[in-house]
Amino acid sequence: MRARFSIDLPADARSASLARGTLRKGLARLPARTLEESCLLTSELIANSLRHSDLAENDSIALEVWVDEDCVRIEICDPGSASGSTPVLRVAEDEAEGGRGLFILDRVARRWGVKREGRTCVWFEIPVGGPE
Repeated sequence: MRARFSIDLPADARSASLARGTLRKGLARLPARTLEESCLLTSELIANSLRHSDLAENDSIALEVWVDEDCVRIEICDPGSASGSTPVLRVAEDEAEGGRGLFILDRVARRWGVKREGRTCVWFEIPVGGPE
């Protein structure tokens, strides 16, 4: 199965739900574990976009998905922050209410990274397969 699809999501609380719905349709033929991991990691990255980027009212968050026989690659892009900071993996304090998104990403994804080309894009790859 080879596929590519994308959607521009609103920069508000609906975006994670809309992204999961898009993934459930676009990845419906993949194993359940691949689909659920894709939804989990996408939700975490969208939450990071909403919290850390400088999104204006009319901005959007881009979700791009590539699928081939053995890998799903998902990319979440936003305008970034005025400070120019790049997302980095850190260990959150036990009492912290947040700060675990990239830690989860690092543990679940096969590979992940950040690219800045006018926007901030965090991408990840997960294998197709695994237990159902």
